[in-house]
Order: sequence, then structure tokens, then C-alpha cells
Amino acid sequence: MRGAWLCAVALLLGATGAAAQTRDSAVYVVRLGVDTTAIERWVRSPDSLHVVAVTRSPRVVVRRYVVRFDSAGNVATFNTGAQGPDPVPVNGAVPVVGGTYAPYAVAVWQAVRSGAAAAEVPMRIGNGTRMVTVERVGSSMYTLPNQFDAQLTVTVDDNGAVRSIDAGGGATVERVPWFDIEAMPREFAARDDAGTGLGPLSPRDTVRATVGRANVMIDYGRPSARGRTVMGGLVPYGEVWRTGANAATELITDAPIRIGRLRLPAGRYSLFTIPGEQRWQLIVNRQTGMSGLEYDPAQDVGRVEMQRVRDGSHTEQFTIRIEDGRLWIEWGDARVHTVVEDG
Repeated sequence: MRGAWLCAVALLLGATGAAAQTRDSAVYVVRLGVDTTAIERWVRSPDSLHVVAVTRSPRVVVRRYVVRFDSAGNVATFNTGAQGPDPVPVNGAVPVVGGTYAPYAVAVWQAVRSGAAAAEVPMRIGNGTRMVTVERVGSSMYTLPNQFDAQLTVTVDDNGAVRSIDAGGGATVERVPWFDIEAMPREFAARDDAGTGLGPLSPRDTVRATVGRANVMIDYGRPSARGRTVMGGLVPYGEVWRTGANAATELITDAPIRIGRLRLPAGRYSLFTIPGEQRWQLIVNRQTGMSGLEYDPAQDVGRVEMQRVRDGSHTEQFTIRIEDGRLWIEWGDARVHTVVEDG
């Protein structure tokens, strides 16, 4: 099997000129900071793209799918699995599959083929189709949004083959020398079984404390630094931050409390922050149950100043804690706090 793959690869990589634009095979490593989160193998010919993707979080999953092209190079059908069920017609739309990056490469190939500075490419996201603008921003660089509207920056070679993708937030996709990835699911699964796998990238956690008469709980997502510059990098200064990951961070109290000078009646609130190099602002918001990206300033209860402590320490995993009458937020080189007391 491996020999057959390598033989096919040799033929594909031997293509030159115009044919090379539609013949390519490669392995790509997907990283979040310094951690490898997935590996993808793409084998492309003029009439098809075969993808194998091994993702590691929260547990190992292997996805296999095939995209087939018509004689004009447009996407014709899509099917999943090693052989797959009957191909599904997609009417030219590029199918977005389970967080894999190959579909975005297809969109860029379509844009390269068009020769336009900005090309509209139909992409099938969920059960719907939308037009995505792929824009050339340099001789070998293109940008386009992913399914969450975050910008991807794609670098290609002279034949339009993807060399790398910058997905923002320290997430990268890098082309590496070809290797057989078939053993990787077993290796990664063994790490899961041993308790050393990646697990969820930003697991939810809760902190509980008694503040005067109140029982206080904070529920939040806990991303890790993973070698990235956190404050002033991953988390910009001077901008509203979700203060964690994924769903909004929530505070629940069953009796009145004070955070700084802000009095909070018993209830449920969302917490946001505006990080600064010296001081932070903690934002208490009455809207709850939403994504951390859905901040509505009209729902603010109030804002509180937080003091930053610089002691040279590093906190790998984002942490919120309530200790000795203070609410602490810590991540990377940032440690900030404010008073929390009976209301």
C-alpha cells in the first residue's frame, strides 16, 4: 500500500508546467502554537482530491473524503470514507469538512486558476452555500475567510500548491516532506489511552468560593499558551476580550457581592476584560448563554479597574481564581486582580 502511494506521488510530483497546477501531493502539519493538533494528507490529480485528516482533539478522529472535479476544474461531487457512499453532487461549491484545511486550498486553487485579483468561490458550509472572496494580496499570497469568518492567509508556490496557511491565533498549517501518516492515528490514540493526549484544547472549568454570604461560581474556558505570546499578541491590548475561550465566561452568585466598587445583586452575569500593559478593566455584562464573541456593550452592568502584578511568573493555562478577598485572572505573563467582597 505504501509503495503504491509513493509511486503515485512520484508521478504527481514529476508533473511540470500547466499540468503541475492540478497535480500535487503533500502532507501538512496543523499546529496551535508549538502543539501539533492535526495532520492532513492531500493527493490531487486533474479530476480529484483525496484527503486523509487525523485530528487529535478532544480525541483522535480520522476523516477521509474525496472531492471530484469536472473537465473545467470545478467541484462536481463529494463523498466521505475510504471508498465512500455514493458521491453527492455539490454544484460547484467547495465542501467545508470538519475543521480540515484542504477545502480552503481548493478555493485558493480556483482563485489561482481564474487569474483574478479577487475571485468569488462558492463554498458549502453545513447545509448552505455561500460565496467566499479569495483575494490575492501578493505574488504568492491569498486571503479568505474560514467558516467562522476568521481570516486565513495562504501562501502558494509558483504552481499554486499550498506551502502554508496562517489561520490566526497562533494556528498554522505547514507543508512538510512526504511521509506515511497511516500509523499516526494508532500513535495518537495510544497517547489518549495513556492520558497524555491533547484532550480538549480549551476545556471548561469552574471556580467556586464563598464571599461573605454569597456562594460564587465562575464557569470559563481554559486555553493554554502553547508557546505563543499571549498578552499583546494572541490577546491584543486595548480590545474587549472574551476572557477565556469559546462560550462566554459566566459568574453566578446567590447573594449580593461587590467586585471593586461595582455592586452585583444575586444573579448570573458574563465577564469580559480589556487587557492593558499596566491596568485592565473587568466588564460585567448581564447577557448570558452566548459565545464569548457576542459582546454587547449595551448590556453592561459596569466596569472595574484591575491591577497588574509583574513578578516574572508564567501561567501556561488560563486561570481564574478567588482567594483572600480578591478575584485573580492569570495567563502568560499577566497576573491581574481586584477586590471581591460581601455586597
